Amino acid sequence: MLLCRGQRRAKARVETQKDRLFDDDVEALLDEMARRLDLIPKTGLGTKGRRDRLRKARNYIARRASKLHYGWLRRRDLVSSTGIVEGAVKNLIGRRCDHGGMRWIRERAQAVLQLRCIEADRDWTGCEQFVHDRLRADARLKCAPERLQTAIAQQLPEAA
Repeated sequence: MLLCRGQRRAKARVETQKDRLFDDDVEALLDEMARRLDLIPKTGLGTKGRRDRLRKARNYIARRASKLHYGWLRRRDLVSSTGIVEGAVKNLIGRRCDHGGMRWIRERAQAVLQLRCIEADRDWTGCEQFVHDRLRADARLKCAPERLQTAIAQQLPEAA
């Protein structure tokens, strides 16, 4: 595909800005956007729209500058998108809770989803240890005796 000289320059500018973003140099990126904004004439055909679009893009990036650590993430081979989280939501939540006609109370859905996460992690032992430690800590805070439990179910009392 043949590009004209203006398109090649624009493509080179975009690549430069991407490099700045991936090098964690958001300030230089914002400075360049501000410089480009100053170069667009205040009057003329189509300049108002160009200025508005560039100003909106610059403001969008400036508001999120503290969160733009793409270089840091890439150097550590970490994910910088939400695709993995969205896939987990679809797999863990959607397959269990998102069927036609289903209605959930928030607390009950939360309990079911916690169990689904434990099952997905295959970490029942860790869950049991967490619950045991939590019950023990709660009993100590309340100065109550720890509950003794057995593996054998007790007979239920008969109604009088």
